[in-house]
Amino acid sequence: MLRRYPWAGSLSTAHTVFYYQRYGKGVLRGLARRIRGGVIGARAATVAARFDLVAAADAEQAEARIWHHLVRERRQVSRAAYDALAAQLPSLRPKVRRYRIAAGEVPVAVALARRPAKGRRPSSRVNDLR
Repeated sequence: MLRRYPWAGSLSTAHTVFYYQRYGKGVLRGLARRIRGGVIGARAATVAARFDLVAAADAEQAEARIWHHLVRERRQVSRAAYDALAAQLPSLRPKVRRYRIAAGEVPVAVALARRPAKGRRPSSRVNDLR
């Protein structure tokens, strides 16, 4: 099993430590007081993601399987061995998606707004609903 960071920032230990150093040890408590519901992320938001989250999660699981194979089964780790196994997997390509996110909920994909075709004017007909 791959371990998660035990820090509230979850980006990395260093980022969290730097934030504590700059704003003090009560920084997260202070942020929570200013946010509705007292939970960071409690208010739902719609955000753009550069990658499809389902495909990214699949890629993360595939990488975990590679590491499990190298560390637990083969008991030998090298860049060449990792590269050979990773080369067998499909590459994760950027695919812009929008997601509705909220604390404690699974992100939900929302439709991207369609842009009008370039060079087309809106209709000038009276009461046109297009």
